[in-house]
Amino acid sequence: MLFNTHLFIFVFLPLTLLGYWLLGRWNTRAQTLWLLAANLIFYGYAGIGYLVLLLVMTSITFIAGRFLLTSDLKIRQRAGLALILANLLLLIFFKYANLLAAPLSDNLLNIALPLGISFYTFNLVSYGLDVYRKLAPAETDFLNFVTHITFFPTILSGPLTRYNGLSQQAATRKADWELGLFMFTIGLAKKVLIADSIAPNVNFLFADPLHLGIIGAWAAVLGYAYQLYFDFSGYTDMATGIAYMLGYQLPQNFNAPYTARNITEFWQRWHITLSNWFRDYLFLPLSRSLLRRYPKNPDRVRTVGLIITMTLTGMWHGASGTFIIWGAYHGVMLAIHAQSRRWKWKPLPVWLARAITFFAVLMGWVIFRSDSLLAARHMFAGMFGQQGLGLAVGAPIKWLLISIVILFVVTNFPRDTWLLRPRANWVYVFALAILLVLSIVYAAQTSPFLYLKF
Repeated sequence: MLFNTHLFIFVFLPLTLLGYWLLGRWNTRAQTLWLLAANLIFYGYAGIGYLVLLLVMTSITFIAGRFLLTSDLKIRQRAGLALILANLLLLIFFKYANLLAAPLSDNLLNIALPLGISFYTFNLVSYGLDVYRKLAPAETDFLNFVTHITFFPTILSGPLTRYNGLSQQAATRKADWELGLFMFTIGLAKKVLIADSIAPNVNFLFADPLHLGIIGAWAAVLGYAYQLYFDFSGYTDMATGIAYMLGYQLPQNFNAPYTARNITEFWQRWHITLSNWFRDYLFLPLSRSLLRRYPKNPDRVRTVGLIITMTLTGMWHGASGTFIIWGAYHGVMLAIHAQSRRWKWKPLPVWLARAITFFAVLMGWVIFRSDSLLAARHMFAGMFGQQGLGLAVGAPIKWLLISIVILFVVTNFPRDTWLLRPRANWVYVFALAILLVLSIVYAAQTSPFLYLKF
């Protein structure tokens, strides 16, 4: 079930909210049970098998977490290791089973990737690591645990949440209907009216990169950059809005990323919760471990740590050489920027720093979006004039180019949706209502969110 479907907007969400807050007036335990039921129905709509797998992994993590409460160090270490391995091996299996089996058999296994597995396994792992390090208490109530792990606004595509931060809000749940509806509407409009509108032209151009000239290639790459941003940030805004209506506040996941002045700042603004996860649970522990072995080479350690971390980030996105190369590319870029801080150069003008960063990000998106490394090479060739100017642009592409210019202006306005707030005047309310109606009308031609496949 997707947020941008009429079934969700007109049936599932209203019934969930109605029952949730009516029961909340009577009994908080009943309210939690209602939310759990909504979570299971929402996720189980994609398939009972997926739901069973989610519940099994949640149960294993909960049991392992209880063992982490013991004072016996060996038991704690074994429980922590079992928890991490169970979740990560499951993720690796579903991500890479088809790829690893291909050389051994002419027939692909064709194992489907369970929806949201990349996100809920990371949430389960972070819970275990936080409990093991005694940064958060272990949950002793299985009902609360499974309710917050399966929290339907975030289960499919995040944002990634720390279990302790989400569960602590349960005691003080208070809906913010105004802000919730505002965020949901803005997110739905981003997805339906912007991302889905430019997607057909972007897909058309990326399907045949060999015959793209400069105009077509740059239109494809710029179009994809905006499609991905408005699609994914739109999902996050919708999830945040739903959470507000349920009495929860989710962490920020985007902060005007295309206004970043360097590649490090970009990753502090793009998919923030994933960046923070890899920083806290991989980069920092890895760097500390390497520093103990190589204390005289902190710069080299940082470089290696960044490249490994970002390469694994690429691998997290999927079993494709393009994702791995994309991750390694960003690792190298981050390492170069980290080293450049020591050179004490005169700061670039803000507009130039943003332009260089945006260009670097676009080069990465070419690799990320292309179906293969060969397709990426053809796209680069088109972008840099090796396949002609591509002056014969059809009417749809002209509209894409016009959209790109408009979106460039919009995304360079340095205030992300997170910082916007509804205003108490009739003009603003009327405009928001029109936006919601248009989004719902166009949601009839629904399309899945891009990050569902990751």
